[in-house]
Amino acid sequence: MLQRFSILFFVGLLATNFFLFSTFLIAQNIDNVANYAEKGKQALEQNQFEQALANYAMALQTEPANTDYMYGAAMANYRLKNYTEASQICEKIIANYHFDSKYYRLLANSYDLLGQYPKALETLAQGMKMNKYDGALHFDLGIIELERGNMQAAIAAFENGIAAQPVWADNYYMAAKLYADSNEPFWALAYAEIFINLERSTERWEEMTNLLFNTYIKCFNPDAENQQKQASIQLQNRPPNSFANLYQSIWKIMQKNGLLNLQIATLNNTDTATIAKNLTNIIEIRKTFFDLWKQIAPIELANPLFDYHKTLNDYSYFEAYTHWIFSKTATGPFFSFQSKNYEKYMRYIEWYIGNPIKINFTNYFVRMNFEAK
Repeated sequence: MLQRFSILFFVGLLATNFFLFSTFLIAQNIDNVANYAEKGKQALEQNQFEQALANYAMALQTEPANTDYMYGAAMANYRLKNYTEASQICEKIIANYHFDSKYYRLLANSYDLLGQYPKALETLAQGMKMNKYDGALHFDLGIIELERGNMQAAIAAFENGIAAQPVWADNYYMAAKLYADSNEPFWALAYAEIFINLERSTERWEEMTNLLFNTYIKCFNPDAENQQKQASIQLQNRPPNSFANLYQSIWKIMQKNGLLNLQIATLNNTDTATIAKNLTNIIEIRKTFFDLWKQIAPIELANPLFDYHKTLNDYSYFEAYTHWIFSKTATGPFFSFQSKNYEKYMRYIEWYIGNPIKINFTNYFVRMNFEAK
């Protein structure tokens, strides 16, 4: 009896030890997999793509269906210009019912770089169906069209991206850049200013302040009409647009009254005196344009940018706001205004921080909103 008990105890002890050892091995293996994945992620962030791929490959040996590891491996392959491998991995991810926009984006860009333009467009279209409110898919479509010289299609893609995700700044950035070089630069005035409000204190913010300043000069100088006819991007066969029509009407009023007085020669110029004069004129142009708009614009042309201008004007912050917008372009005039109106400017900054422009899915500015229905 004692011998049988001893045998049973020994067997039970072996079983317990085996279970504990197996649990230890499993836990250790999980830790190893997570460690490989983390190393892969860090290597990607440090642009060490071969090392990233090797680590993700080790992690995938244990968890071959882990979507995060697969995506990491696909991204490493993409950065190594292994576009076929990247596309094959993304195809598997999507086939397993994972529909995040980043999978479609990486797949579409891989197809594009493999020269499979139709498949890239089809992939982005599928991604848009699955991710209705993702502006990044439209952004990638715009870049693909832009690289092929399809300027009008690129602009349409960026604007559709604005409509899909109005608070995402990248599509405003690209739309503003293209419109600034087009025969309809006034759209760049709106898109650049909205971008400046959405993304602050970055290199792109500074770029947009310069673009906005120069686009005012393009739009409101005595030779603006002729210059726009010679613009590098000529947009054609677009539907009638009520915002554009009213803009042109106000522009003609200002032309008749001699307000198109910006000096085109200062484009990309560092002449501080001329920049200061142009800024003074831009401030006056913005005020005059806004006053005329308030008088004659129908309610259906209401938009968040001009609503924000009205609020700024009501609080007597419109001039301070305009100086802030151009603070990196017209630095001297900005500091001069700030020093002369320090308390007022600081009140404006405090107010501005708590009262940003209101852009959301139901209230946003995009050209198509003003097209004839």
